[in-house]
Amino acid sequence: KYQSYGAEYNGTMQLENDCVTIEFGNAYETDVRGVRAFTFEENGVVLKDAFEKQSGKVCVTERFVSMIKPEVKADGVWIENLRLTASDGWRIKVTEESFSDHFAVQRAIYLIDFETEAGQQLGFELQMELL
Repeated sequence: KYQSYGAEYNGTMQLENDCVTIEFGNAYETDVRGVRAFTFEENGVVLKDAFEKQSGKVCVTERFVSMIKPEVKADGVWIENLRLTASDGWRIKVTEESFSDHFAVQRAIYLIDFETEAGQQLGFELQMELL
């Protein structure tokens, strides 16, 4: 499911110490509850997502978009000097697509997908470090 459009498809945000938490279950027309937390560290950010479905199972794809071509290596996904490291159990897939910018110039974008098998409760953690 993609995020729905309109004011009723909103989330709530809280800031506490060095952590921002967003509850975004209302952004999708499903019975999946989602919570995202960003924790700020000295050389990067840790993103943690938790998903819960009332009944049945949910498959999750975490997508990040870059205009810089990423490299998938044994120690994570590299975008120049930024390293993305996901929690265990998530497959990585990088796809190149093109889009037309504001000046009608075709440009490449890179879709970085982290995917997992179906489960009722899923957790995702992504460490983003500037090295």
